[in-house]
Amino acid sequence: MKHTDTKPIKSFGWLRSVLAIFSFGLFAILSLGFTLFYNYCNTDIVLYASVLPDAVKILIDLTEIAIYAICFSILLFSAFHVHEGAPGLSLVWIFLSAVLFRRACDLLGVWLLYGSLDSLDLTYAIVYVLLDTALTLAAFFLARSKANRYYKKMALTAKANLLFKDASPKLSVDALYPFRKIVDIKNHLQAHVAALSVILAVIKVITRILYDVDYGAPADFAEVMIMAVYYLSDLFLAVIFYVLSILVLNQLFRYTEKKNAVKKEKADEVN
Repeated sequence: MKHTDTKPIKSFGWLRSVLAIFSFGLFAILSLGFTLFYNYCNTDIVLYASVLPDAVKILIDLTEIAIYAICFSILLFSAFHVHEGAPGLSLVWIFLSAVLFRRACDLLGVWLLYGSLDSLDLTYAIVYVLLDTALTLAAFFLARSKANRYYKKMALTAKANLLFKDASPKLSVDALYPFRKIVDIKNHLQAHVAALSVILAVIKVITRILYDVDYGAPADFAEVMIMAVYYLSDLFLAVIFYVLSILVLNQLFRYTEKKNAVKKEKADEVN
């Protein structure tokens, strides 16, 4: 699909509301619902011996990856449309505020369950906030940089076609949307999402390695197989992040195109 000229989308204010609702709402459910219940399962002898803690942990991982996919998709979508009036840093601050809110809820859940907090709880919360902050800022500003290069390439291509208007075939730049396939590294936006997925996979694996080092070496082959399954699940979560992000981005593009078409139709009626 080649690039075609379209009217810029004029209103992106709804992105702030959507991001705030999803990030704060889902983080509250994750921390004060699933995570709190998971910690409670680990304190109850009967529940701890059942499959319930493992099932809840899977639910936590899936919910967390869904939240990041939704929120990061909104951030990336905005980063690629800042030149059309989309909010920039305000979305970043909203999401980072939600990250702080999540860790505060985590600490509140620990306090409600155990009646106190120790220095390790606070340390983990601070480390996770710093990690989320670094990843969010890097994802957004690298996306803006990639978007600037993309639109400069479009401008240069348009100038070249104007200068050599009799040349054939015409130069063209692949459009960001519609997505031609689920994985397309030639698409600037999809390539950025893929890079984020790889980074998340690396972070998950490193976190898993640190946990395994602290836990100790596997005692038998069965534990080795269990460890392998956990590592594969971390990689699978990265794949889920990518696919879900592309689906969310697709919906954001479709919604804004529909919204823009309605605005244009109303403007034509007035004129």
